[in-house]
Amino acid sequence: AIQFPSLPEPAATSLDDEANCRRNSTEGFPENSTKGPHMTMPERLLDKEFLIFDCQATESRPDKGDILELAWLRFHAADPLETYQSRIVSTLIRLPDGQKIPRQVKRVTGLRDEDLADGTPLESAWLQLMTTVSEIRSRHPGPCPTIIHFARYEGPYLQHLHQRFAADQPFPFDILCTYK
Repeated sequence: AIQFPSLPEPAATSLDDEANCRRNSTEGFPENSTKGPHMTMPERLLDKEFLIFDCQATESRPDKGDILELAWLRFHAADPLETYQSRIVSTLIRLPDGQKIPRQVKRVTGLRDEDLADGTPLESAWLQLMTTVSEIRSRHPGPCPTIIHFARYEGPYLQHLHQRFAADQPFPFDILCTYK
């Protein structure tokens, strides 16, 4: 049987720690919001749209690795649950010429080099993601509320993509980290 290592108990966090996981915490929410010491929440979360984002890469740092897959979902809590599966976007990214997926990454992700041979160019995937972000921002001005489970990993990749393809524009994501 496979034995997974036990995870350490999460450290007690303060509101300051949670706030550190967010960027632009008060931007993009309506003026009639309920304001706390570190965050602003709309009165009705059912009226808010979010982007749920994930990525896979060859390394933990964007300056050292290549993105293998980008995935996202435009989430609106008031929508019927059965509609979400069809709205998940998962895009395999073509690796730069000569690059291979490291063996350990293959084990973790289940991806193989041949899976990416017909992958999408990274810039095309970025533009597709930005189309979804623009749709959300058209209904809710300001940075796009973006839910990421482990933002210390995905956040730098979003920053890197933004710098590479849209550095002349403000960073379009308001990242909400669910890990800490």
